[in-house]
Formats: sequence, structure tokens, C-alpha cells
Amino acid sequence: MTPYDAARLVSKLESAISGEVGSSPHHTGYYSVDSSSYAVRPDVVVIPRDVDDVSAAVRIAVEAGAPITARGGGTGLVGGALNRGIILDMRNISGIRTVRLGPAGGSVEAEAGATRGRLDDVLGASGMMFGPNPSVGPFCTVGGMVANNAAGSRSLKYGATIDNVSGITIVDGKGNLTRLPEDADTAAGIWDIARRIDRSRYPNVPKNSSGYRLDAVSSAGDAHRVIAGSEGTLGVIISATIDVVRRPESRTLHILEYEADQDAAADCLALVGATRPSAAEFVDRTILDNIGGGFGGSTQCLLFVEYEGRGLEPEGMPRAGGPGGGARGEEGGGGEKGVASLARRSTRQTVITDEPEISRWWRYRDSALHYSLVSIDDDTEEVVPHVVEDAVVPLGALPELFALLRHMRQKYGARIVTYGHAGSGNIHARLVLKKGGTRHLRRIVAEYFERVIALGGSTTGEHGDGLARSEFVEMQYGQENVRLFAELKSLLDPSNVMNPGKILANGGGALSENLPDSH
Repeated sequence: MTPYDAARLVSKLESAISGEVGSSPHHTGYYSVDSSSYAVRPDVVVIPRDVDDVSAAVRIAVEAGAPITARGGGTGLVGGALNRGIILDMRNISGIRTVRLGPAGGSVEAEAGATRGRLDDVLGASGMMFGPNPSVGPFCTVGGMVANNAAGSRSLKYGATIDNVSGITIVDGKGNLTRLPEDADTAAGIWDIARRIDRSRYPNVPKNSSGYRLDAVSSAGDAHRVIAGSEGTLGVIISATIDVVRRPESRTLHILEYEADQDAAADCLALVGATRPSAAEFVDRTILDNIGGGFGGSTQCLLFVEYEGRGLEPEGMPRAGGPGGGARGEEGGGGEKGVASLARRSTRQTVITDEPEISRWWRYRDSALHYSLVSIDDDTEEVVPHVVEDAVVPLGALPELFALLRHMRQKYGARIVTYGHAGSGNIHARLVLKKGGTRHLRRIVAEYFERVIALGGSTTGEHGDGLARSEFVEMQYGQENVRLFAELKSLLDPSNVMNPGKILANGGGALSENLPDSH
């Protein structure tokens, strides 16, 4: 990107924007970081009052040749919303409007700055919910969920954000308000590119946030789907029409204890294959040590397996009578017996049907990232680079993914904290290194990703490429698909001002240039 005059950029924004414009060290310092390990200081922060402000800011960015990057709740883990130039804080564009609601579900139009917490409150009043549920819960925004193609623990049943949107409005890289798929010319252009991709290079996994999801576009009517997971590189997300469903009337949660991750992986395959759980989540011993719960020393990991249903009969479970149980180590009746017979390698099981108790256990699981970070030993100067933390493989390859992680531990002497969405083949691996060990990081990352891709997986299931993984997109998809990614980028952002350097890394280097010394 060509140099630009930052002072002139700020002056033009101050003259044109009706919302807030800030360029003090306080403003730019605050927006230089997010929940990742990275830091990039912008030149100016704009908090637009409305869509007109967004369009004006984009046009000024194009004229100046300056980057412009939208930001939601700052909860991203790979630096996807960090950049130079202009940061757009979308907090004021936050309306939620009901489109339709019926007995089983419906849709709402939610603006980018609406938080997930507020969305839950609005939908909860009607007994509805949005299926994807990122663990950061109320703090992320609708725009961020779309930009990263967020998923969460219940994507096993409800899919990722890309599976739950029917329309998206953006301000494109020319400053124009564009509604997809209704904008026929733009939709046709996206479909023309999508028709030419090599779909064999896309992994056959239930969720994927690497590159541009052109594989999800099967006609011009699907053109909006390519915006999901695009990390603000194709336009500023203004709003999305999202599909919502009725909240389940009951839940049953099984806590399954294991002495080894390979045993948990094998049982997870059996459970997901034979039943229809809404979630099948994994946590390792590091997480157990933080949540307590009376687990014995031989227990090294857990599976959280949840079923949703009406009344007290979990959907998708083997039918053998009524439900039951709730005490540790006891089989309940009916469905619980089905889980017990399939979870053959589990050493102990808990069946929970009490809703407050289920919610308490899910709070433990949703705090796994926090627990992994508090396990860092500051005295030995450990660091956790957010690079190899979101791989996803086909469910049948889950045992091999755990074997790969064991190999990486042994080969590089690293400590790896593991947790995540086992039922989707998406394991979050927190690589913990001594500061001096980061010199080996590129080799570790390349070896890990090469093997994940060979297993038919993706380098990122739900967190995106960002600063951490954009340079590995070509490894994932090949040169020809990346050339088509660049064609898509040029279609919607011809001046390359929309969050440049993400997904299309322009030759790579993001990892080495932005790798922090600590977190």
C-alpha cells in the first residue's frame, strides 16, 4: 500500500464525519490491541453515527490510500480487526428488527454493532435463540460473528454463522451500500468467480474460516455467504438477516471422564456417529485443575455431551424408555443408558438434567480460554502465540489430530493446552513456549498445518486467518484459488483499502512481523 498523509487523513475525517473522530495516543493505543497477542496502532479511530458516516469514511480512505478496518467487540483472537489507518468502531450501528417469527423460528435483521448479549435478550423474550454460540458470549457483536464466521459449542447441531444468514448488507470498497444477494450485478460477479474455484482444495469439515468461502456459493442467490469469514476485507458489514430457532425445552448433559485423550476421541466418534448431540466438547487436565469438581488424579480429560429435546426426552438419543439419573457414576434410564453403552472408554459418568446445574458446567467450559491463559507461568516467561489454536479436521481424523499434538509436544518440548469442539473435529490447541522457544515457531506452525491439511482439515475452524494465519492461506488452497481470492477482493475492494493484509497476505510475513514477545 502506498504511503499516505496521516495528518491530512485525520483532518478530512474530522470535517466529514458526524460521529466521533479520535487520533490522540489514548484513542489509538486503546484500539491497537484486541484479545489476541498482537498490537498494531492505527492513525485514527472513527465511531460512526450512522451508515452515511461509514460510507464517507470509506471514500476518504480510498482517496487517501489508507487502510480502513471495522471493529466490533475486540474479542478476536488472531488480530483480525487490527490495522494501520482508520479503525471503525461500529458500536452505534446496533439496531435489531424482527423480520418474521413463527412456531419453530424465524429471522431478524441485526446491525453490526449489536452485541450477542443484547441479541440474546431480544430473542429470549420470544423464546428464540441464534444457534451459533461463541464462548465469549454477550461481548462479541453481530458484525464480528459474521466477519469471523463464528460457531461455538453447538455448531454440531446448528452450524456456523455462514449456515444461519440469508442476507448481508455491506459498504463496499467504493463506499457504496450493497445488499447481497439482492444486488444482482455484484452477486453475479461473485458467482462467476465461485464457479471457477477448485473445490477439491476446500476441506470437507463442518466449519471453516480460512480464506474466502467461495465453496459455499452455489448460485448468485448465495453470494452473501462469501462475506461470512471475510474479516472485513471485502466491505464493512452493516447488518445481517440471521435465522433464529426456538429454544429447546430441555437439555441433558453428560460429563464423561477419561484417562487419555485418544479414549475420549474414540468415544466421541461413536457418540456423534450413533446419536444427534447438540454439543460434544473436550477439555484437558489443565482446564480440570481450574474448575475443580472432585476429579481424581487419573482423570486427564472430559467430554461434555449434550442433548436437546422436548419435555425430558432428549432428541436423537437411543430410545429405551424414560430419562433418568443425575448422580455421578450412575447410569440413568433410557437415553443415558445409550450414552453409557457408547462411551465404553469413559471411567466415570455424570448425567445432569437440572438446568441451573447444566448452565454452571457450561460456564466452566466457556472459560477454557481464560483457564488456559492463567496457567501460564510468568516466572519462567512463558508465552502463548495465537497461531496453531484453531485447526479443524474431519471427525474421523480426530484421533490422528490428538496424536499429532502429542508428537508436537514430544518433538519441540512444548506444553499444549487443549480444549474445544471435539464433535466437529475442531480442537483449540494453546501452544505454550518459553520466550526463547519462539524462534522455532515458524517451523512448528508449518509442520502442524501441513499435517492438518493432509488430514483433510483447515488451519482455522472459526477464529479466522487474521495476522496469525493469513500467510498460510496459499498452503491451504493453492495458487489458483488464491488468484481467484484476489479477483474477488478486486471486485468488492478495487483500491485494496478494506483491512489489507488479512486473508491475502501479499507475500506473507504476517507471523514474523507481528509475533509478540509475550501475552
